[in-house]
Order: sequence, then C-alpha cells, then structure tokens
Amino acid sequence: MANRIDPGPSWIVVAILAAFASAPASATPRGTLTAAPVPAEIISAKRVFISNAGRGCSPFGEAYFSGGPDRSYDQFYAAMKSWGRYKLALSPSAAELDFAIELSCPPVTTAKGGAEIHAGTTYDPQLRLIILDLKTHTVLWAITVHVRRAILQGNRNKNFDRAMAGLVTDLKNLSARPAPTQSSPKTGS
Repeated sequence: MANRIDPGPSWIVVAILAAFASAPASATPRGTLTAAPVPAEIISAKRVFISNAGRGCSPFGEAYFSGGPDRSYDQFYAAMKSWGRYKLALSPSAAELDFAIELSCPPVTTAKGGAEIHAGTTYDPQLRLIILDLKTHTVLWAITVHVRRAILQGNRNKNFDRAMAGLVTDLKNLSARPAPTQSSPKTGS
C-alpha cells in the first residue's frame, strides 16, 4: 500500500499565489478602476413610485423589529419625502422609476462535513432596494444593506435605523454620480 502525502493547507496557499502570479499584466491595478456609469434613468428621473416589496422575515418578522410589518416601507417613504430629490408619485403610471423596498431575513446556512445544513434560528436581516424602470420593466440597480443582529429589542431597532440610513445614503451617492456620456463603442483588435 503506497503512502499518500497530505497536501495540507500550504498546498492551497501555493496554488492561490500561483494563480495571482499568472494574472495578465494588462489587468487594471487596484485603486485605478474607473466607476461604471449609473443608468441615466436614475440620474434624470424626477418622479418615483415607492412600492412595498414585502417582508420575508417569517417566522419572527414583525416581532423582531418594532414598528409593525410595514416599517421598512414607512421609514423609507419618509426618508425619500424628507430628502426631496425625487417627487413621490401615488401610482406607478405617474412615475418614471419604481423604488421597491423589501425587508428579508434569509436563514444563515453553514457547511458541516461538506453538506449545507440549516442553522436553526440564525437569520440575516437585510434591507433591499430594487430600482425598476417603469417603461421597460428593467431592473436598473439594487442596493442591499444588512441589519446587524442584536439580542435586545432596543438595539435591534437602532441597528434597523442605521441600516435604513445606510441604504438611503447609498441611494444618494448613486444618484449623485455623473450621468453617463455617449461615446462610440471601442472596437476589438
């Protein structure tokens, strides 16, 4: 019977380093990457409709955060109204974009012995904003912000507020980026 050599973790490190060493020299160095354009519809839109895309936080959704089942919708709507960047339409037909806000709490899974197992009562609460072009029904952008878990109700609510503020900040930063410019497509060589 032949002795097998266990490659161990050092073999994995060598393989990773070799992969990085063989990366093409033409790759863009980190920090010099230019931002891809934001869809012009997000920059130019004047009126948006805010839809409640739901709360997928069963089994604990309403009890986990104060404010009832529509807290994410109500809080996001108030933030958008306060910001004033977009006029809030009362129906999708009167808007250019749909801002669909959702609270979800997918269960966290872990790998054990090579198989995924359900982690019981561990969840990953997250706020997700999907920006939809109402003319073409195309998803233009999505922003997801995780809500830090906490044991105490007061801390859960503070973490929810922080996550919502982060989501609104991400949207503000997105809409403040320069509008894309029309350029001729590059031809390949």
